[in-house]
Amino acid sequence: VFTIVIEILNLINNIAQVAVGYAGLRIFYTFLNCIIFLPTSLYCFYKGYRAVVLQQSGDRKMYFVLQTILCILYFVFSIIENGGFNGWIRVGILFGDGHAFQGVVGIFESILYLVSVIFGVIMIFKVKDYDGQHLNNNNTGAARV
Repeated sequence: VFTIVIEILNLINNIAQVAVGYAGLRIFYTFLNCIIFLPTSLYCFYKGYRAVVLQQSGDRKMYFVLQTILCILYFVFSIIENGGFNGWIRVGILFGDGHAFQGVVGIFESILYLVSVIFGVIMIFKVKDYDGQHLNNNNTGAARV
């Protein structure tokens, strides 16, 4: 969910930056980021879900690898200003050039990237420590078959 919100903010911000004179290629980079990172984050979620529900060790390992890579990338994206990314460095440039709206949206993007990193790390530890115990308890009131 954070990835979708971040990409929408990124698109809005890059359109606003192009409107004030920055390179139009920033919008193209946003679409490339959507093509790459939305499916990647969905696949990572899928692997984590399968690791928890089916207790598959291969899915668990793949989830750890993907989530770790995504956390590292999201941390880097919260800092850099290359391509379509509006990290803290870009925020400084935007405020320095007098573009307050773009700078504020860049702050929200960077914060959401960092929140994604925090949630990603929490989920890595939750999945690592999960033993499937609640699946054996029938606390829903449903009849046992």
